[in-house]
Amino acid sequence: MSLFKASELISNSSFAIFDLETTGLDFINDDILEICIFETKENEIKSKFHSYIKSDKKIRPRITAINKIGSEDVANSPLIDEVAKEIIRLYPKHIFVAHNCFGFDANMLMSKCPKLFNDKMFLDTREMASDIFPNLDSVSMTSLTDFLGIKIKDQHTATGDVAALCKVFNILISKLDRPDSINKYIRRGSTFVKSKV
Repeated sequence: MSLFKASELISNSSFAIFDLETTGLDFINDDILEICIFETKENEIKSKFHSYIKSDKKIRPRITAINKIGSEDVANSPLIDEVAKEIIRLYPKHIFVAHNCFGFDANMLMSKCPKLFNDKMFLDTREMASDIFPNLDSVSMTSLTDFLGIKIKDQHTATGDVAALCKVFNILISKLDRPDSINKYIRRGSTFVKSKV
């Protein structure tokens, strides 16, 4: 399932490390409000992308309390289709990386733009962390960053969470026994897509 020769995967791959903020957890009925992506290669950040995304849904106060996004923040933002097309243009052959990627983030992207993301390759740092740190009681982002001594600035904002995840990902990669070990954590989007939480 690898896009590259196993021995060259880490050094030759570019990763699009991303995070979403949404109106809720339902892949079908909730909307994406914000996306942030840091492009990395060989453990260095090469570029950054950020966009709010227009939603006609009323953003509930409890959601705003978590991700600090209100209706006024997204009212004049581009639609998800426009943002997704720009992401694919900027990161055409990248491996998309998120924490709980298979459980949530990638599924949310694919529920909104399946034609664009179903064939993309994704990697879940939560799955990696479970294997690499099997004795941790939890590999949630908060638990993992606490364990690794990584401070999250602006937690539960897409930009803050991605900045922290870049550090987490670099540490996880450094713990692999060999470069091609990363292959088992990479999956094509269409292989794990869910219809709903």
